[in-house]
Amino acid sequence: MKSLLFIVPSRSNGGTNSSLSAIYNALSENYRIRILSITSKGEGKYSFLSNSFTNNILNAYYNDFSRLNGKTKLLALLLKIFKRTALFFNFSIDDIVCKYAAGIIEKQERYDFIIGFQEGLAMRVASNFSNPNKYTWLHCDYERSVPSDKNELRCYDKFKKIVCVSQYTMHRFLQRYPTLKENTYYIYNLLDDKNIIKLSSETVDDCRFDNSRFTILSAGRMDPVKQFPIIPKIARSLIDNGASFYWYILGGPENFEYHNIQREIIKYKVQDYVKLLGNKSNPYPYFKASNLYVSTSLSEACPMVFNEARILGIPIVSSNFGSAIEFIQNGIDGQIGTISELPEIISNIINDYHLYHNMCRMCKFQASFNEESIEKLNNIFE
Repeated sequence: MKSLLFIVPSRSNGGTNSSLSAIYNALSENYRIRILSITSKGEGKYSFLSNSFTNNILNAYYNDFSRLNGKTKLLALLLKIFKRTALFFNFSIDDIVCKYAAGIIEKQERYDFIIGFQEGLAMRVASNFSNPNKYTWLHCDYERSVPSDKNELRCYDKFKKIVCVSQYTMHRFLQRYPTLKENTYYIYNLLDDKNIIKLSSETVDDCRFDNSRFTILSAGRMDPVKQFPIIPKIARSLIDNGASFYWYILGGPENFEYHNIQREIIKYKVQDYVKLLGNKSNPYPYFKASNLYVSTSLSEACPMVFNEARILGIPIVSSNFGSAIEFIQNGIDGQIGTISELPEIISNIINDYHLYHNMCRMCKFQASFNEESIEKLNNIFE
């Protein structure tokens, strides 16, 4: 049985670990899978993370100092002093730390494949392993999200395969690094549809949630790329056209973006229509109880939330970011439009019974979507 070491930045909940959870569940019968969490951060709600491990050197170097204790805190202090001294001489010790930690891990256990399962830190740690079968995964719109770094190409050259989570993601990555084309592939994220359906049957746990009107849902981290602050303006346009609805936004943390949305809600006087419900450990009951999912994002690499909505029979309306067309059958299980077109699109769906219910009927998760990705995964690990 071949062994795979997946490297993730932390045990935190989020899209990267969610997609890795589905891969773990799909492949664990045929592969021996271990997870290296670079830091001990995070709740680790995903069951597969209970078997993850950390390396003391990486945890001490990359974790928040306030989160550490005992010998790890002392080690972190020594590394901090070493790092500042090196920076004084215009020298970085990052690769030294990663290479030394990778050497320790490789002495403890042999792996057939090393996978840095995210751009940035996980990729850099993985690049320092001596194993020639090194892969890395990209989960972002590279040109938009990752600042140019002259040392980055040197890191990517060490990988046998570079896997992007959508065709659009691959295209954007290759715009920066066209010489890596032969080693770059795309594999869509897997989804654990059975678990999503099971979790969706739990009870909605927030008394502010009311689906007695047409119910719209948006979800995600509070980040400018999600463009949540434009939702109140769209809502005001819907109200002025006579629509009756509730629009709920799931996500956190309560940062500047969160408070910006609150200000826009007051500005457009939509307090009775648009409500921020914060983070939910299980968002799926809210999906199941809603009528429509709306994304206002500026960019998404592989919007897993679209397929999560489809699994639960919820049509999707999305802004026209680059990868949207890969995940929505426009006019069939959802609609794509510019931000300025979204009010009319949503209004038509609310008011047209046949249009809406036809979309609901077409929102069936396609098993072949997962099957194709599993086949591609098995091929790259053969």
